[in-house]
Amino acid sequence: MAKEKNERYSPTNEPELRDKKGTETHVVVEMPEEVVIKLVPENLVRNYDMLTWLFNASSSISVGLWTAFVTTDMKLLSSLFFSGLAFTIMSLVLLVLIRKNRKKTFSDPVRKKLKISEFHRD
Repeated sequence: MAKEKNERYSPTNEPELRDKKGTETHVVVEMPEEVVIKLVPENLVRNYDMLTWLFNASSSISVGLWTAFVTTDMKLLSSLFFSGLAFTIMSLVLLVLIRKNRKKTFSDPVRKKLKISEFHRD
């Protein structure tokens, strides 16, 4: 029974596709002659990810410190004020570094072209 099933659906015995009116339906798939692959150096992506993670961590800490400073009755020149200020400045510096690194990483990728006929060689 399995043999009959395989023969029934083999590529040589394709079932005819017909719509409700009884006309045949054909599916046409066009493939490009070549594929372009953009390669980005791994170190630049790793640096970008690390800077993004550091920005997320420092901005969260900064918001927490500013919230603690505002909700407590501390003097203006307290340790919470300077800690919040330091983490805010660090977050802004990291944001500038992320923007520069992103431009450098994704603006000039190495482009490689591969022909489909070469890809399917056995």
